[in-house]
Amino acid sequence: MNTILLVLCNALSCFIISTILFQFMNGKYKKSSRNRYVYIVIETTTVIFTFCINMLNHSILNLVY
Repeated sequence: MNTILLVLCNALSCFIISTILFQFMNGKYKKSSRNRYVYIVIETTTVIFTFCINMLNHSILNLVY
């Protein structure tokens, strides 16, 4: 149960952080691609990559990313 809760909270945290980051970048910078799916794929990849790093439980990897 604790592991499931850790995974769900970690995934939610990564999603929220990536969403805030991409909303900031969307308001600050002009999009270079007209295809909106490119940005969805990039955001999804960022969430998955951050999630995997956090699940390794190595704090130094969080600093590198």
